[in-house]
Parts: sequence; C-alpha cells; structure tokens
Amino acid sequence: MRFSASQDIALPASAVFSKITDFEAFERLALRRDVAVNRRDRLPQAGVGSSWEVDFLYRGKPRNLLLEVAEMRPDGLLAMIGRIGGFDLNVSMATQDTGPGRSRLAVELDVKPRSLSARFLLNSIRFGKRGLERRFARRIADFGRALERWQTSGASPWP
Repeated sequence: MRFSASQDIALPASAVFSKITDFEAFERLALRRDVAVNRRDRLPQAGVGSSWEVDFLYRGKPRNLLLEVAEMRPDGLLAMIGRIGGFDLNVSMATQDTGPGRSRLAVELDVKPRSLSARFLLNSIRFGKRGLERRFARRIADFGRALERWQTSGASPWP
C-alpha cells in the first residue's frame, strides 16, 4: 500500500533538506516523547547506513521500529527503509525548488506485508485508505509548517 503527499514550503530546498536530515534533533524529540531511540551503527555522522531502533507504545501495545538510511543525496533525496511488526516500510522524501525561497517536499510511504497475518491486516485497511491518505497529507502539511517555524524561530517547533 502506497501513500504519497507533497507540501509547498516557504523555505529553499536546501534548508528543508538540512532540516529533514537533522537526525539528532529528531532523536531528541523522540526522547522527549518517551520514545526509546537507540542508534545501531557506529558511523561518526548520520548518513547512508545509519540505523536506529525505536521502541514506543501505540494504542497500549509496545512497538519496535527499525529504520535505516538507504540513500541520501545532496540534491534533495532522503530514502529510508524500515521494519515494524510484520511490515516492511520504504520512505522517500524529496525536496525541489519551486521559486525564490520556496520549495516542495514530496513524501512517499510504501508499506508491504511480510507475513500472512500482515497481508490480511493490510487488506482490511484498504477499505479506509481514503481517510488514511487524507490524514497522511494533513500530517505532511503540518510537518511543512513546523519546518517553516523551526527555520524562522531557530528552536524546534515540537514540544
């Protein structure tokens, strides 16, 4: 199942890319929200090959997410692969300049089942896909506005 959304942002593409690749800021954000984040690699700087194990509670159940940076190009592409429960995830974020001081962030999330029970769950979710797509697009729009606030205020906009 694939979800995609794009958001116009009042920042240059290079600034948006630097914010979405500020992995340390996202680690701090997760820790403030009682999410356990463990870096699994020994690279001196986050980049291709960097990976994290993220443990959190969702709907009262413990979840474990494994994330790894698969591709990171300075022209504005960040691709990550992940695994949570019985699902494989592919996330891609691309930035593109659309005008002076403006850019577009395009995000794609591809979810694939790894087991029969995950396949059944994904098939049942397909009935509500339209609502999920709207929520996904709204989250990406909120993320774009948060990036704008982050750039102008200098402090992370997430409490």
